[in-house]
Amino acid sequence: RRQHVAEPAFHPCMRLPSKLATLAAAFTTSPKMMSAVAPPIAKRVPHTVTFGRVDGENRGPNPMEPLELSDDLFWIRDDSRKNEDMLQLLRDENAYSQHKTSTLDGFRGTLYDEMLSHVQEDDDTHPTPAADGYEYWSRTTKGKSFRVYLRRPRGSAGEEQTILDVNEVPSLQYFKDEGGWDASQCDVHAVETSPSGRLLAYAVDGSGYETYTVRLKELGSGVEMEEEIRGTGGSIAWADERTLFYVKLDAQHRPFEVWRHVIGTAQAEDVRVFEEPDELFNVDCWTSRDASLLFIESESKETTEMLFVPTATPAADPTLIRRRKFGERYDVDSHSPSRTLFLTSNADGLVNRQLYSAPIDDPANWTPVAGGDGAPVLPHSASRSLDGVSAFGGFLAVSGREEGFTQLWVVALREGVAAAGAHRLGFEDESFTAELGSNRLFEAAGRLRVEYSSMTSPRQLREYDVAAG
Repeated sequence: RRQHVAEPAFHPCMRLPSKLATLAAAFTTSPKMMSAVAPPIAKRVPHTVTFGRVDGENRGPNPMEPLELSDDLFWIRDDSRKNEDMLQLLRDENAYSQHKTSTLDGFRGTLYDEMLSHVQEDDDTHPTPAADGYEYWSRTTKGKSFRVYLRRPRGSAGEEQTILDVNEVPSLQYFKDEGGWDASQCDVHAVETSPSGRLLAYAVDGSGYETYTVRLKELGSGVEMEEEIRGTGGSIAWADERTLFYVKLDAQHRPFEVWRHVIGTAQAEDVRVFEEPDELFNVDCWTSRDASLLFIESESKETTEMLFVPTATPAADPTLIRRRKFGERYDVDSHSPSRTLFLTSNADGLVNRQLYSAPIDDPANWTPVAGGDGAPVLPHSASRSLDGVSAFGGFLAVSGREEGFTQLWVVALREGVAAAGAHRLGFEDESFTAELGSNRLFEAAGRLRVEYSSMTSPRQLREYDVAAG
């Protein structure tokens, strides 16, 4: 029972559990920590910052009247990270912090080791089958900082192939030659194989600024290609064996353009496919599961607009799905055998989303997905929130939330039309989290991978038999 009384002052002789005693001792003041070391003081440089309307700058559709405020520490901001005065101030502050906390050096190591002892360092993700005949997964290894990406032929326990060991990336010559890159800042954002599995594209940054260079690797020989694409946002999407799409950043580090690159050509020959001028929107791109479309998404906090490019004709102009309207959001996937798009959206003033379909040849013409009785299979509901839809050869999988928990619904398809109503997956625990796992196969043989966890069940991968219900 909690006592509402004043707690006694701490005394070093009080008995404490050993680990807590170690922590308390670490924070006990020592003469070294009490030594008179002056903290670094940033210099003051007069500077005026203007809020609201500024001639020649995009400050939104209805900026307020200009308001000027003084900020004599503005000089510390340096997005290029090259201002020597700013860098020296950071070095001095780091040195001061290290000095004032030097008595914690031993405890830091103890705490780190204890936390690490609760982590399974040697671990593999579940292999995921892909359409190129391989199954892919990644591995973490004790004592190494980064992941290793692997593959093997589908359905076999054959010899695994390392397609990318991120631990080795900082030792590659291109990484060492890049000015300002450091091994401790190595970050691989995307790892994507070409449709045949012959080539690998990965986005890497060594500066910590998350501006990525796309590198290419020939997986048959394991040779790093000289070809690279610089200054990207990290997203990569293959259209075919010779063509990939990527995202570029603006001066504010906002993903705002999608570009097309042809393997074997210089980046200077790349073609800009899409540009988003509205600074409230970010851009991304990816390839549909059925590999028929390259999706381009422009998204703000409240609004979505999407386009697509057929992967069979990657040089074609993008086709708009539906023009943006403030407050309306939608997600989409492709079902190429029926030439149908499936979508979830809160269009036309709905509070939550419902499930729609649209012909690829008329993508703005949305109709609710209906079953054999003509009734919508997942209509709008004030008590149910839908998120995204994933299309497979014989069924749809829809994620969302209902009754306070994440949920998954499955809709069986027959020639691209709903064959029955939506079935919500059932789970044994009263409180749980369920979400789609990695499902790369469009023709999935009626199998859906689901990640599940609860307060009594650790995170696990389950396979759901759609036909069995």
